[in-house]
Amino acid sequence: MTFFMEVEDNSSASADFLCQAIFSSEELGVNRTLASQVFALWMCSPLLSLQLKPTQKPYRIRQKWVSLLEKYSHGSCNSLKRDEPLLYLQRNVFFAQSVEEKIKDQKIIELLYEEARDNILEGRYPCEISHYIMLGGIQARIELGPYNPHIHTIQYFREEQAKYLPQHVRKSATWTWLPISSKTSAEVRLLEQFKRIPTGANNRKLMRKYLDFCWSLPFYGSAFFEGQIEQPVRGLMSLLTHQDTPVLVAINSKGVYVIDDINCSRLAILTVIAFSRQRAFIYATNLDKNIYEMPKLLRMKLTISTLKIIST
Repeated sequence: MTFFMEVEDNSSASADFLCQAIFSSEELGVNRTLASQVFALWMCSPLLSLQLKPTQKPYRIRQKWVSLLEKYSHGSCNSLKRDEPLLYLQRNVFFAQSVEEKIKDQKIIELLYEEARDNILEGRYPCEISHYIMLGGIQARIELGPYNPHIHTIQYFREEQAKYLPQHVRKSATWTWLPISSKTSAEVRLLEQFKRIPTGANNRKLMRKYLDFCWSLPFYGSAFFEGQIEQPVRGLMSLLTHQDTPVLVAINSKGVYVIDDINCSRLAILTVIAFSRQRAFIYATNLDKNIYEMPKLLRMKLTISTLKIIST
């Protein structure tokens, strides 16, 4: 959902002021008090995402954006200068999931569903292929309504699968024109999942089911940051071809997670045992087994005793 707002003296408008203006909108129609706890204003771009404090002024943050990128992101000088952040209303990363799971307000459930759906489709929430198919079927039912055999064909889902499945699950776009699909292809499985949803199922229950699954993921509700894995240099040829591996680093109240968002896999799970604004102490022994199944280039000994969290 997109909002266009006219704000007088926008240079002095705080994040909290803008949030309250959004929550008061009849178009959104949410419980203002509850929404103020669940959501926060974020300034995001492909290079950096920041949750703003209630008293921070987005206009001032935008003025300092390039300097923030230079300090907290990586990219060429041109990409830093061209970067254009936008304001988003997103889940407050500090909001307790245990409280969120008890929410009954349907408007807030819809907003939480849309954010979880986007994280699934962008590869930020790694899970099994069968789970992506299940979630894609639920999403299709919410957006398309009941199954119609005259419209919802294999060909339809072959052409539209990008709307419902992450890139690594769906069929290559260069082959979607072929009128052939195996029984195990993504589009066939997606259609079968879509057809299995009862005709009488309502969107409220379907969104709740979607969220129930996402809530079970350890990295749900995380703040995401770009990171990289440093690779050891061995030999002259390695020095010439050496490149760090880009990853996503997800942080929530439960732990720190290193995610390969291209192949949608977890590389490491680090459990938080104590946290303060300056640093987090974590178990480095709780590694996901996939770290041992990565390509030879990525196999490494991971030893971490203290993780320093840099905050603006």
